[in-house]
Amino acid sequence: MEPIAMSKISVLSGIVMLCLSGYASAGVSFSLHDTATGKTVQSGIQSGKQVVLGDLNTYNFSAQITDLSFNSVRFYVDDQHVRTERFAPFSACGDEGEDSYFNCADNSTYHPEFTLIAQAYSGNQPVGEPGTLRVLKENAETEAFFKVVDADTDSVSGSYSSGAEVDIDTESAFNVAVTFNGLSYDSVLLRTSSGISRRESVEPYALCGDSGGDYFNCGDSSAFSNDFTITAQAYSNQNPVGEPATLKVRRSVVSETTKPVAYFGLIDVNSNAVIGSYANGSEILLEDNSGYNLDVHFENLAYNKVRFSASDGSSRTESFAPYAACGDSDGKYFDCTGSGSLSGQITYTAQAYTDSTPVGEPVSVTVIAGSATPPATDSGSDADTTVAPVITSVSGNQIVSEGGDVTLTVQASGTSPKYQWYFNGSAISGATSSNLVLNDVTPDEQGQYHCVVSNSAGSENSGTVSVSVLAAVTNFDIQVSWNRPSQRADGSPLAASEIDSYRVYYGSTQESGFGSMVEVNGSNNQVVLENLATGEYQFAVSTVDINGLESSMSERHVLAVE
Repeated sequence: MEPIAMSKISVLSGIVMLCLSGYASAGVSFSLHDTATGKTVQSGIQSGKQVVLGDLNTYNFSAQITDLSFNSVRFYVDDQHVRTERFAPFSACGDEGEDSYFNCADNSTYHPEFTLIAQAYSGNQPVGEPGTLRVLKENAETEAFFKVVDADTDSVSGSYSSGAEVDIDTESAFNVAVTFNGLSYDSVLLRTSSGISRRESVEPYALCGDSGGDYFNCGDSSAFSNDFTITAQAYSNQNPVGEPATLKVRRSVVSETTKPVAYFGLIDVNSNAVIGSYANGSEILLEDNSGYNLDVHFENLAYNKVRFSASDGSSRTESFAPYAACGDSDGKYFDCTGSGSLSGQITYTAQAYTDSTPVGEPVSVTVIAGSATPPATDSGSDADTTVAPVITSVSGNQIVSEGGDVTLTVQASGTSPKYQWYFNGSAISGATSSNLVLNDVTPDEQGQYHCVVSNSAGSENSGTVSVSVLAAVTNFDIQVSWNRPSQRADGSPLAASEIDSYRVYYGSTQESGFGSMVEVNGSNNQVVLENLATGEYQFAVSTVDINGLESSMSERHVLAVE
């Protein structure tokens, strides 16, 4: 076969954006391999998790992708495309089959701290969402906290760091869940000083168990009737990771004079989201005069109805949760203003009932329009009813293509919480709502974000959220042409009519062999290879005759695509 004439190779056209979005993908998991021993150190690491290499200096990662039809996986380190794998086990740094992985540490791209991204492709099209894995060289600073949960309502009544002490009265229905930040783990072993031991393999890692977030009541067991200490240890693949966390629980006796506790939730009727939590007697300044509703929650009280009375003379009785002051339909709250704005102020009083009998004391809250002047308060009041903010949820890390949009969200309870977002430690001007929207994102906006939620009673930091921006990838179409061979390997003539097809092999020079092949009808002597990313490629061509015999490949030609 005559040599291939590569002189006609040219860049024909095209810029194609590589679009990756989202953070976690249920169909993507990772395995960590020790390349020195060929052993798998850790498997089943879910997308969005973090892994610490520690003393492991010879390592590689492979990606496991389920429920997708794909024929290659592209790996990125942070926002840089580093490798395309077309064969299992789909390793980030290459391999020679199972148990023979190349060492990522030999490549300077894999610096001590990075995010590994795996995106499945079918041909040149991405399929499914990318999987991500945060990789740290040194042990990350870990933080554990416990949540005390009301087992009747499944609401969190308080969050406590490791080593804290908490009082839980002897009549409470409660449970305790634990979370470890900065660790990759798949189960938690919970032990108590009273002799209870329980291993939980799914969130929320609750001391007394749960059913899909419906918490079981620890108070039903005599093992939790007296003071006890919880010790929680995180595990990964049956191996302990990080340090154990502890919480001391004191069971206190409820005084006969203790009154039921009630609080109101302020609802944004546009999103049906709770945007604030207020104690009895609170005043709510509705700063933007937007549509709103209120629901009420009574603790330490058995009831099945709530009657609301408003200072404008209106009233209503709600017989079903969420016990909304102005009603709801299947959880969609109606607007108390009716027209989307409030003038002046209005006070709502809520009385709990069991059937037709009032129980407990009535509670009230006053809503004040942003343009109204709040009534004067007694500076000598015995108590401040402001409830300090508690962050209940925050967005996870985000990955977005350059030019895309990102929304970061934090939700918090407390009295009239105020929000301030920060980027790489500096306050963002005007970013004072619970949502931070970044439109048409640029690489300059890649970094660390956090939000501080505050009021006069205190403040809370959301913790860091990372935004990674994948730079736009320019793809090219390459035309490859060759000369038709005129003789066979033995020197006998080869007529054009005897040629059935040509096979064009190509792939990155960073890969062993050729990763792709296209077959072209024998009447042609050129082909356009579409959507090749920037890089160095190798090409070769073979000839197939009408009897199915394939020639050896031509000499390899190399071309830089840029």
